Amino acid sequence: MPSDKVMQQLEAVRRSGKTNMYDVNKVQVIAYKSDYYELTCFIEDSKPEEVISAMQCGVELGYNEIDELPVDPVPEKITVEVDL
Repeated sequence: MPSDKVMQQLEAVRRSGKTNMYDVNKVQVIAYKSDYYELTCFIEDSKPEEVISAMQCGVELGYNEIDELPVDPVPEKITVEVDL
């Protein structure tokens, strides 16, 4: 089970609506660009199915509702450099 910090950061990315949460690579890019290093490391060190499982078990954190999770905002604009 990931830490509360990782779960909060996952929830912040989800609420931002910037990506489909099943696109784990994009979630990791957004986490990195948002300075969510705990989430970035969790994704790097875990299998994709473990990350998706963590997203699905957010309610089990001990909060009554997922909407009660304290989250930091995700930046409005995220740019990604691509080498071609």
